[in-house]
Amino acid sequence: MESSASNSGFSVKEISQIQKEFPYYDKYILVTEKESTGFIKIWRQSANDPYLALTLDDCEITNFKGKDISLDVYIDVLDELFEVPQIARCETRSYDTFINRGFQPIVDQKSKTKQQYQSSELIPVKAEVSNKPYSHKLLTNMRPMKQNDLEKIREIFFKEYGLRYKAVPIMYNYDPTSCAVYDDGQIRGLIFAEEQETALHIHQIFVTKENRGRNLDKCLFSWINQKAIEINKHITGTIRGNLLKYYMRFGLRIDPELQEKIEHYLVRFQVNKQQ
Repeated sequence: MESSASNSGFSVKEISQIQKEFPYYDKYILVTEKESTGFIKIWRQSANDPYLALTLDDCEITNFKGKDISLDVYIDVLDELFEVPQIARCETRSYDTFINRGFQPIVDQKSKTKQQYQSSELIPVKAEVSNKPYSHKLLTNMRPMKQNDLEKIREIFFKEYGLRYKAVPIMYNYDPTSCAVYDDGQIRGLIFAEEQETALHIHQIFVTKENRGRNLDKCLFSWINQKAIEINKHITGTIRGNLLKYYMRFGLRIDPELQEKIEHYLVRFQVNKQQ
């Protein structure tokens, strides 16, 4: 596919070369806007999630970062590419623009308790490292994550976090040495993290639904806490909105300086082009 839209000031081209650098996506779009060039990377997948009122056997998922392409042009490109329902991940500061262009929030399945945040939102959090060790026999089942664990983890996400199962190898490759699993013969919990300049950042912490309430989450936090102590850094992360209150008991708190960086998954089923 190659096309241009000179009246909008951008051109679009599908490319294959970038696959060598980012080999985990299904479609790669090169966008040239005036003197700036950027890429849009897209997953083509299903999106069935037990926590969300959303069931899609076929859709495209993309993530707006706002680095090289303006937001309006980014959505113009999505308009041009539209074939199946589109899911976009964006920060709060871009939320209204996506809504005005036909996207809508992805809401939770009916919950018994009212939640401040939805399962389709990722909340920035931070925590100070605890010097109080957690001691439990279950800790012996914690081990570093391995490359050959990824297919099993992808299966877990496919069933329990349908928006992110294709992101599994990406989260691992950020920093394999900061990823771990709870494994007692079967992987029941996991943590993807990355050592960054000033913090140990959690990309995902996850315990399978049938194993929650068994202290596995404490094992995962103990492992990441010890890792943070070893590298002398505090802990940051993003936590799925519906689990935020649950994980706050481990010391995670919403980062007030990053409120506009709360991320939202939005969906649209038809193009709503600007007039």
